[in-house]
Amino acid sequence: MKNIINFRMAAVLASCTILSACADGDLPYSDSTSISSPAYSHSAVFQNMTTLAVWGNNESGQLGNGTTTSAATPKRLRLGFATYSSGVATGASHTLAIARFDNVSGVRAWGSNSAGQIGRDPATVPTSSTPVKIGGFGGAVQQVAAGGLHSLALAGGTVWAWGSNSAGQLALNPISSATRFAPRQVEAAKLPITPTAIVAGGSHSIAYTSTEAYAWGNNASGQLGNGTTLSNHMPQKVQLPSSITIRKISAGGSHSLALDSTGKIWAWGNNAYGQLGNGTTANQSTPVQLTPPAGVTGFIDVFAGPSHSVAVASNFTVYTWGFNTLGLLSVGTTGDQLSPAQVRDASNVPFTDVERVVLLGSFFTIVKKNGSGGMWAWGYNGYGQLGDGTTSNRTAPVQVLLP
Repeated sequence: MKNIINFRMAAVLASCTILSACADGDLPYSDSTSISSPAYSHSAVFQNMTTLAVWGNNESGQLGNGTTTSAATPKRLRLGFATYSSGVATGASHTLAIARFDNVSGVRAWGSNSAGQIGRDPATVPTSSTPVKIGGFGGAVQQVAAGGLHSLALAGGTVWAWGSNSAGQLALNPISSATRFAPRQVEAAKLPITPTAIVAGGSHSIAYTSTEAYAWGNNASGQLGNGTTLSNHMPQKVQLPSSITIRKISAGGSHSLALDSTGKIWAWGNNAYGQLGNGTTANQSTPVQLTPPAGVTGFIDVFAGPSHSVAVASNFTVYTWGFNTLGLLSVGTTGDQLSPAQVRDASNVPFTDVERVVLLGSFFTIVKKNGSGGMWAWGYNGYGQLGDGTTSNRTAPVQVLLP
């Protein structure tokens, strides 16, 4: 049975993405709700070119194994009909993976299809517990991104989008709640760059190169980073400093983070729980530089979750900030964390030797250690999304029991 937790914020509950925030777009919001968190509570990682490990919530079939039974221990999902690359993305209640079929890399999708996010008409296919094929991208797919109720693919330097357009996150006009289950290309006239990467937030989208980023969709909290709070279906230039080289961007529920080539982190959007890490709870409509903790010279990875953020420092320690009910950030305290705090293990010493962040969901985090150190997780575990064989919440890292 899943744990029921009293959350001050139910932002990422009910039916929203691996990155979603609740005052915005598709997502319901409440400041005082006692509820479990079914959204952003499943996990999927590639173990090799043909096999995924999947675990956590499966109420909508988002584990892709033909059932709707949740799993607290990771299980292999073998997809022998296709050769898979390393591309996988988990949304609120759906999953995308890059697959090779007909000699072209396309997309397989499964889970909730309430807004057409797995590429089928939701009137006839409301969910799918097994992978369905999505094609028609005009070339090989290099990357997928899963938002709250929408999906993105990058193919040959062009962005394709499908699912909900309730806030303009598909770059379609008019903005409406009508579903678009067939992938549509974001027109070159709207997007003046040839992107090399894409990310999807709760109900906003970002495409970027090493020098520029453009964002569209929900902007109620400033998550587009263009200096306004007006939602827009037209891609807007993110006002990052022109002098930086972008290494990575991550889109959260309604906030966004960027990592530059010098190890600096830039943050913008919703800051209600301190998820921007700048010591305040004021939203930011343009990127602000995060001040690193004492002793940290730079960061090598960053990830934005529904309402918290995680970064790996250059010394392979982990820092986190944002929503922290019940101490689920694993920093040794309770209460929201407004600036980066070091993740600690069960002995209250710094958790070290971390290579990168794998996944952030509703109040949980998964990271990968260097070498053969495996994956580790902490936070809310009501659906078994930590993969440790239990549904017990963890305020310190535990090892994911990969098959």
